[in-house]
Amino acid sequence: MSVLDDNYSVKQGLANGSHEYYKRFVEIGEAMAAAHFLITTEAAQFGLTRSVVVENGCDAMLFYWKYGEGVVHQSQCPNWTPEEMQQIEAILNAPTVTNIAEAHWRNMLIAGESNTYDVVVSFHAMLKEMCTDLGENAVAFRAAVEIKCGELLKQYEGTNRDRMALGYRLGVLPEQHRVAAEGLLAPESPRTTYAGGLGGMAVRTAVRATIWESVRAVFRAFR
Repeated sequence: MSVLDDNYSVKQGLANGSHEYYKRFVEIGEAMAAAHFLITTEAAQFGLTRSVVVENGCDAMLFYWKYGEGVVHQSQCPNWTPEEMQQIEAILNAPTVTNIAEAHWRNMLIAGESNTYDVVVSFHAMLKEMCTDLGENAVAFRAAVEIKCGELLKQYEGTNRDRMALGYRLGVLPEQHRVAAEGLLAPESPRTTYAGGLGGMAVRTAVRATIWESVRAVFRAFR
């Protein structure tokens, strides 16, 4: 099963003991984006959402978040060929991949705060279109982005200081927490700023033509 297959589902468990599908038959990027969104909402923070699970078409669990415990299971997408794994490792730390993962979480933190999922859908639709354009390199690129997003998830799921540092670095920390963050975090902690609404932020963070050329350049260097 490939990271590009539309065969992944997201389920959430609710405080009344029921379970429901939040997404079905989507590719892994959209599934993980939905899961990340669900765990950043007020419903998750206050226990109305008790669990979030991502499964593939064979009912294998790839991600499990539980209220009060955080992420208790996360596995990488299966069935990467040795060639794909080599490509993934080669581009994993490329600035373009890091920038896209940070854009994902920048959108996610704001979407969770405002309980607005539309920008997340738009952003990942753009990534899916990019993968179509990348052809044979799409699997390695998409997998590398998911791994980077997972690394940032670990920071989000860490201590309050870790979460504050992530929001501060991405430039999306709520105003009421910003002064406290500047007092707690090291002076050299980098901080990104942005202007405009959610749609404008996504466009400025990942302009398609620039990203496509950057990703192609990474693969040309790999060859």
